[in-house]
Amino acid sequence: EQPSPEMEALIGKDKYESFFEMAKTHILKMDRNSESFLPQAAQKIVSTALEQEYGEKVTKDPGYPQMEKTLTKKILDDPRYREMVEEFLKTLSL
Repeated sequence: EQPSPEMEALIGKDKYESFFEMAKTHILKMDRNSESFLPQAAQKIVSTALEQEYGEKVTKDPGYPQMEKTLTKKILDDPRYREMVEEFLKTLSL
């Protein structure tokens, strides 16, 4: 299975740089003024991290959508992690 063009472009970078660039690419396309921006951005952060860490194959697992939803909810429901996501999103917009 061939990596996506985006993943091929990121292979030479360390995984944190790659994660940041992939998340940034997706999140900057979102409407920051939308009421659903924070949950959608958090979901994209979770999905990008999981895909990068475990490969695209993980997203095809039948249980993946529920796992992604659960992780996103836990992050947004915990004030400490929610604040981290908000700070990350501020960093992306700079």
